[in-house]
Amino acid sequence: RQQQQQQRQQQQQQQQDRGVFIRVAVHESQDFNLAVPAVALRIFSSTTAQEVCQMVVQKLKLPSNSSTKCAIIMVYTVHQDEHNGAIQQVLHTLGDGEKPVQLQERAMKRCRDLAAERHPNTQPPSLLQAEDVIHWFFRDSRSSPLELEHDASGSEASEDEAATKDHPQDLSHLNDDNCTRCAGFLLKRSAHDPNLWRKRFCILAGDKLWYMRRRPQRSRGQLMHATCIPLVASSVDEPPQAMRIPFGFELQTVDRVYYFRAFGRHARREQLLKVQRGWLHALEGQISYSDENDMICMAEHIVCDSVRCVGIPS
Repeated sequence: RQQQQQQRQQQQQQQQDRGVFIRVAVHESQDFNLAVPAVALRIFSSTTAQEVCQMVVQKLKLPSNSSTKCAIIMVYTVHQDEHNGAIQQVLHTLGDGEKPVQLQERAMKRCRDLAAERHPNTQPPSLLQAEDVIHWFFRDSRSSPLELEHDASGSEASEDEAATKDHPQDLSHLNDDNCTRCAGFLLKRSAHDPNLWRKRFCILAGDKLWYMRRRPQRSRGQLMHATCIPLVASSVDEPPQAMRIPFGFELQTVDRVYYFRAFGRHARREQLLKVQRGWLHALEGQISYSDENDMICMAEHIVCDSVRCVGIPS
């Protein structure tokens, strides 16, 4: 009886709620090809992401258990630079219980508020349509990463970089050719949202791998946020083939596992493969060098402690 009452209440809410139509782009998967690039769905304010997954699975006529391996991803534009036209997007992977209609309303409000802040003297863009700003994706966790046309950041829930907590620092010393082993832009996967890959400038110097949002200045005195990964007792290798991370590498440290990959929207496969192998070779060398130095330092401490013990009178 309780289930019947709940179903009746849900049906009544849906009758009052006209719902919205969304277009969900279908990402590649092992279970289906790209013959159906997108599906159109009508969802309501009470519809959850899990239910949207099930609706897409039914539309594609996939096995019923396929929805457990898939996720709904929302990508929306928040900023476009007036000078160079660069577009900044936000990517968010929905949890099973999250409701797409509510998230879409919040995203639209954020876009309108940002537009009003940038252009306070003009009329707010109330006619801005959700389909012009927000894009929905259906992705199988076993498929390759989602490739976006523009740089993407994440929601607050996906923030996992310590740079926001650290004090800005002068990183000009990392531009020294004698210090830097390898440097360049890579995509780094978020620890909290596996569908989010952030563009980061990475520098391999000494016993640390640094990553930051932009290239550091060569002139001294320029402060910026950056995060470093200690390489002592670490290991690096290509990601397992089942993860399907193209041109990437897996960096295993004492604390956690990091995933990076080479990228280039117009780069050839040979170029990306060269970048991947270059980073793998450089990291293997620096990890070995860091471990040797760590062993030497440990041996020196042992010798010093022994000398102190011998010098103490009995």
